[in-house]
Amino acid sequence: LITDINLSINHLRLIPTILQIVDNQLFELIKQTSNSFIQSQGLNYDYKFYQALSSILTIYSHDLINLSQILTLWDFSLSYNSVLINMYIYVATLITFKSKIWQTLNIPQEENDDISIDFSNIDPDIVHSTISSSNLFDGLTDSQLVTILNKSKELLEMFPIDELTNNETTWNKWFQQYNVDSVLCNTSKLVDNGNDNLKLEKFNQYRYLIS
Repeated sequence: LITDINLSINHLRLIPTILQIVDNQLFELIKQTSNSFIQSQGLNYDYKFYQALSSILTIYSHDLINLSQILTLWDFSLSYNSVLINMYIYVATLITFKSKIWQTLNIPQEENDDISIDFSNIDPDIVHSTISSSNLFDGLTDSQLVTILNKSKELLEMFPIDELTNNETTWNKWFQQYNVDSVLCNTSKLVDNGNDNLKLEKFNQYRYLIS
């Protein structure tokens, strides 16, 4: 922990960053109802996503009440040896409950996810509440959790954070260029789980922190 929370909040920006590539409709909903987009009259979007803060800071234990589910999610998250996977879990949760989100906001279901929708007439406060972690995980079943974790694994493999097509204005800019000391770029840098050499290399590089 450090003296302010800004670096942790920067991590949350990766959630809409990933969504922009994997589900543009959900991304546009979050973007068009964000404070930065509304206040700039559509000229700026800062990718800030406070709704996931409690979940990301506590590896979801703030919003899950079932101990078995918490331990299952922790096993999954810790197995990656990187906090980055938690951003993918939140993205997978939004995608899993997309129909529920659309229903709550009274948005017509679209046959084609690429169809652009104008979300400007939807109350931003209702959107903020609907996609908050406390609402998303309320009443979560074991089968839904399994679906979310499987989707997280799939998204991570198909859309690695450093290979996203929006990298130049997101990940590369925020972390690789201006925040190289972030945990996402050093001790918690995501490496190939199947590559023992990479694991050993990272361990040797940062073993002094353990001792």
